[in-house]
This record gives sequence, C-alpha cells and structure tokens, in this order.
Amino acid sequence: GSLITDVGVGAAYYSERTGHLTYVRVPEGEEINNAELTGLLQAVQHAANPEDILHIFTDSLTSLRQMRRWIFGPVGDAGSYTTALLSSMVQALRRRAHRVGIHKHRAHVGK
Repeated sequence: GSLITDVGVGAAYYSERTGHLTYVRVPEGEEINNAELTGLLQAVQHAANPEDILHIFTDSLTSLRQMRRWIFGPVGDAGSYTTALLSSMVQALRRRAHRVGIHKHRAHVGK
C-alpha cells in the first residue's frame, strides 16, 4: 500500500510467512499510484521462494488495472517511472516458477 509521511510518499508490504513489515521509499515527486506499484513490485521481488505459489493482496484497483493492461499490451512513456515499474513487475512475475495471485481487497473497512 501507500504511505504518506513527513518525508514523502512510500510503500510497505507485509510477509505473513515471516511476520515482517517492510517499508520502501519512492523517488521524491512520485505519486501515490507509483507508491502502490512499488509496494507490489517489492513484494513479488522479495518473496522467499520463486517455486512457491504467491498471493498478494492490495486495495489499489488502479494498480491492478495498470498491471493487467501492461501484461496484455504494454504502452506507455518510455522514460517514465510508472513504465519502469510496470516493466519490472512483468519481469519479476515471469521469473517465478508458479503463478502469482494478486487480489483486490477493500481498504479501511471497519469492524
């Protein structure tokens, strides 16, 4: 997900296997969507075993739609940070031996 702090925009991902929460920063001036994509990319890249099936949950429908469009027909500004993130995501997904499920879940849901 995305995180806004006094130092800018970032992302975090949580590993259920290790119980560890990891924070990552995005370059200054980047927007929330790129923070979301960064968190998703980091989660795929740092998953322990590429032989395991991986499930990732996100509340970012925009990120999911961008990734899907990029996988089926990459079109974008060749020099943009978003394009670099999406290209890296496709490469990371292709390096995994088994499928990766990226699922949408509702955010900020009360009790």
